[in-house]
Amino acid sequence: MAVLSKYNLEEYQYGVHVRKGHQLYMMSEKKIYFGQWITSRNDAIVIVEMSENIAKREAKFYLEVNHHDYIIRTFASVRNELNLTIFIQEYAPQGDLADYLIDNPSKFTLPIFAEMFLQIADAMRHIASKRIVHGDLGCRNVLVFRVDETQLKNNLVKITDFGLARFIDQEAPRENESVVPIRYCAPEILRTNRHSDYSEKSDVYSLGVLIWEALSNSEIPYSTVDKDDVVKEMKLNNENLTRPHPCSDGLWNLMKKCWHTNPDVRPSFERINEELSELDVSSNEVDLSSVAIHE
Repeated sequence: MAVLSKYNLEEYQYGVHVRKGHQLYMMSEKKIYFGQWITSRNDAIVIVEMSENIAKREAKFYLEVNHHDYIIRTFASVRNELNLTIFIQEYAPQGDLADYLIDNPSKFTLPIFAEMFLQIADAMRHIASKRIVHGDLGCRNVLVFRVDETQLKNNLVKITDFGLARFIDQEAPRENESVVPIRYCAPEILRTNRHSDYSEKSDVYSLGVLIWEALSNSEIPYSTVDKDDVVKEMKLNNENLTRPHPCSDGLWNLMKKCWHTNPDVRPSFERINEELSELDVSSNEVDLSSVAIHE
């Protein structure tokens, strides 16, 4: 496929280098399977099969930001004749952060959350440096590799899913214009949905929502409001999410900065990295088992 040619990605074959296992997820134009190396490699992998339509929009973003510690790794492609683009990517044993928080309402410490948020912000700093807007940042698009209450730096999460991503310097495909994650996206996008409104700072707004979502045990933002149109009006009127419980002062202040109505006033991901590194949350514990789980 032409979109992959400049990335010099290794190409393998089913039945020779890699074996496709059971299906893990299915979306409209994408299927994800458990994978297994036939060769001597030990990396745990998944096989991602996407239609050419999806690949034209999404594949280049995975490869443009490949090889970052906190972004999902794409190892290779699979040779095929089925009008599919097939990637071999690393496998996240704990699934996505949204489901993990719901399925594991055990004790978390704020330092663990702060470390995870720092990793996400560092990944987003790298994405922004490539002049890319992710466009769909939320706990569902963060994969969990390790959760360790005893060794803080052993925790590991990674950003995934570039289905709504765009390059700032290039007009986005029309398909992207019709899909807007209203509960997560910045008000300037809701106001006009122009390509020029997508920026690093619109992703910063979404990071603030992601932090709120994680500390709220994966509660859907504005969960008491059924209609997205009503949520849209609330956000345009600067009716932001309320402080989650429990939450440190430092994280709450950071969320509010991310949600500033003026994108120019919101911090950059570089600055967010600095603030998260400096946060003192050592004395705060989060017992998510006491937080209601929201369906």
